[in-house]
Amino acid sequence: MQQHSAADRALPRKIEKLVPDSAFYARLLDSERRIDALLMRKRLEIQATLAKPLRAHGTLRLYISNYAADQPSSSASAAAVPPSSPTSQQQQQTRVPNWTLRIEGRLLDSSLHPTTYVSSTSGHTRTSAGGALPSGTPTSAHPTPAHRFSHFVKQIAVELDRDPAQYRDSNIAEYTRLSATTAAAGTAGAAADFDGFEVKRAGDKDVKAKITLRFDCAPEKFKMSPELARILGFDPTGSKFAPSQLVSKADVVVGVWDYIKANNLLDQSDKRLVNCDAALKQLLGNDVVDFPNVPDLVTRHLYPPDPIVLHYTIRVDQEYTTAHYVYDVEVEWDDLPAKAQLHALASGSEHAREISDLDAQISAAIVALNNHRLKRDFMLSFARDPVVFLTKYLDSQARDMSTLMAGNMVSRSDARSAEFFQQEWMKDAVGKYLLARGGRA
Repeated sequence: MQQHSAADRALPRKIEKLVPDSAFYARLLDSERRIDALLMRKRLEIQATLAKPLRAHGTLRLYISNYAADQPSSSASAAAVPPSSPTSQQQQQTRVPNWTLRIEGRLLDSSLHPTTYVSSTSGHTRTSAGGALPSGTPTSAHPTPAHRFSHFVKQIAVELDRDPAQYRDSNIAEYTRLSATTAAAGTAGAAADFDGFEVKRAGDKDVKAKITLRFDCAPEKFKMSPELARILGFDPTGSKFAPSQLVSKADVVVGVWDYIKANNLLDQSDKRLVNCDAALKQLLGNDVVDFPNVPDLVTRHLYPPDPIVLHYTIRVDQEYTTAHYVYDVEVEWDDLPAKAQLHALASGSEHAREISDLDAQISAAIVALNNHRLKRDFMLSFARDPVVFLTKYLDSQARDMSTLMAGNMVSRSDARSAEFFQQEWMKDAVGKYLLARGGRA
């Protein structure tokens, strides 16, 4: 693709004098230069933004419910068969009362897609074609690509409060999300993201369940100790209780660096050393520390975030039971659509071809205008004084011809010397001259 500079699209000064309206074109060029400078600055800002992680924030709503099947209190189908019949006795012997606990999650702005669950009994996933969320689940009028429940969860644990001697199944059901490396290797259980987690057990009595959820954060986030909270400007006893705030390790290092600069704690002779004040000494444990060691020293003041613990009673006296409450959790994820859009804006390739074609047309028009201006000056000079014009024109042509033939012409001073005619090439030149003369004769 041919590039055109600003000089190719600038009007020659002689055309500006001939066309008074060319000032408007000059103003357009100036506006274009200012717009180009603004666009370049914005591209640099976008590139700086792309160098940082782009995170989208949303609300994940949790639903808890359970189904009961083949319970003695709800066996309506068994009542239709006489108890004394062989069929009734066989059904009562084969049926085992059971219940299914379901934990579901959905982003509030996500569209209603087929809901996928993972079962703790089989280890496989299954899909419900129309979704199985309770009524009233908000959906988006414009479907947006969003992550599913399991994308945000690192671990789910369900503890059942019942006598282990009465039931063969374990009272603890756990789900742990596999790492990306393990999932890519095709390990068993590396299923796609899903929207629900199921625990199915045999039983005909109400059971209390303790549900523990640990959410995944990227980058990993931690709780802060009170000492670190004070350094970062939080008051652990105030309204902003720091241990409840989750921060990444990079944010902590930046916050400590800001505290060191604000209090002028860098050593004047060696800028790598930090002279700790009382608060910083309590945090780092030394009077003087090397700043490169600060990330390791603050690690002991970072703690894993507390899990979310929910309590629910599994009821078997009705076929379907749902919790009285739903639970909202703030989550974040990589905003890939926004990153792709910023990449497209930074590259500026969408209209580059169209702009280049327009620049080529403008440059061609400028060249045509300049040629017309030269023709006009030529004809106008001839009309004003033909004799003087032709004289100057012939002199100009003679000078051009002399310049072109300068390497093939013989000067008169050289031709007057006898040695000039004794050169080796002279015989060949005379022969060619006589041959040319004879041909013309």
